[in-house]
Amino acid sequence: MNGIKRDRFELLSAYLDGETSPQERQQVETWLTEDPNIQQMYRRLLQLRRGLQSLPVPEPQQSAEEMAEQVYATVKRRHHRRVAVWGGTAVAAAVVGLVTMVLPGNQSLLPRMAETTEKDPAIATSSDDLMLAINKPVVEIPTVEDELNLSLDRPILEIPKGTTSEDL
Repeated sequence: MNGIKRDRFELLSAYLDGETSPQERQQVETWLTEDPNIQQMYRRLLQLRRGLQSLPVPEPQQSAEEMAEQVYATVKRRHHRRVAVWGGTAVAAAVVGLVTMVLPGNQSLLPRMAETTEKDPAIATSSDDLMLAINKPVVEIPTVEDELNLSLDRPILEIPKGTTSEDL
């Protein structure tokens, strides 16, 4: 179908359904009196319409109320299942927390502060070692005077002068 035939077909179909404006209705009636192709298309559409109207309408297998009840029952089941899963997860987390708090001694999974013993010679320190580290540091510590000795009347870096737009 080309564009004109398609437009005429749609307008003729709308005419059969009673969905045309008065101007469109006038146009279709003019076509029906003058154009044999439109007359043939009109007869075919009428046959198709009568055939569709004569088809039996199947009865629904269940009423709308029954279907609505089934939908609501499914929604409730899903909600209850979701609540049960989250509740079970919360109970399991609480049980794990209680068990870890109750376990005795070294089996406890709770964080503890580190403890040192004087028995380990690698960890034992004396006050002389600390004094030595303070008086003779391993890394030289810079002083404030060395780092902040800046002159305020000249720039830190010399900036080379280049060509400017005034030089051009």
